[in-house]
Amino acid sequence: MKKICARINGIMEELERFISDVQKRGLIRQDISARTMIRSFAGMMNFLLVDRSLLNPELDVETELAYILEIFMNGVVADD
Repeated sequence: MKKICARINGIMEELERFISDVQKRGLIRQDISARTMIRSFAGMMNFLLVDRSLLNPELDVETELAYILEIFMNGVVADD
């Protein structure tokens, strides 16, 4: 279990560095922490999978994923 937690933490750190670099370039909002962005996106994805698995087996995951990405990106993209 420690190895799994360490690997997940490593992935989170890599994603944080990537998002921080993009924030420094002014492409995404700087007022939201990188970790919050990661958790928000992961939460949306997790709920999509739970919804399909437990509540709505007919759900078109591909279409829903496109909407989730659009909503997420419109929320984090920096205003010009």
